[in-house]
Amino acid sequence: MNTTMHPTQSIVIIKGLAIRAHVGVGAPERRAPQTVIVDAEIRLADPTITRDHMSASVNYAVVVRLIEETAIMEHAVLLETLAERIASHLLEDARVAEVTLTITKPRKLPNCEAVGIRRTFQREGTHYGNT
Repeated sequence: MNTTMHPTQSIVIIKGLAIRAHVGVGAPERRAPQTVIVDAEIRLADPTITRDHMSASVNYAVVVRLIEETAIMEHAVLLETLAERIASHLLEDARVAEVTLTITKPRKLPNCEAVGIRRTFQREGTHYGNT
């Protein structure tokens, strides 16, 4: 039996990226950068990778650098705001259709491994089912 297949989605994953960020509700929390952990899922606009070349996908190193630079340069009160700013930069790449970011603060509260947020952003005009 010969089965024909085609990809329905391609997602670039960055997991467990520990970065320094100026983020927090109180001024003391924002004064010095603190460690946050970022997981990113970047859904490509075109799931078909028709050639084995870096230009067909998104470069992990570029994504990591963009996340690091955004986190350290753009102060935010809320993790939600930081996620929105990171997603905005990632969605500037026409190959990116959707970005899901999970940002956590490790050991922020007693008895918690981490606290944080998860947000998904889509390029205007892109609609996917709930994932």
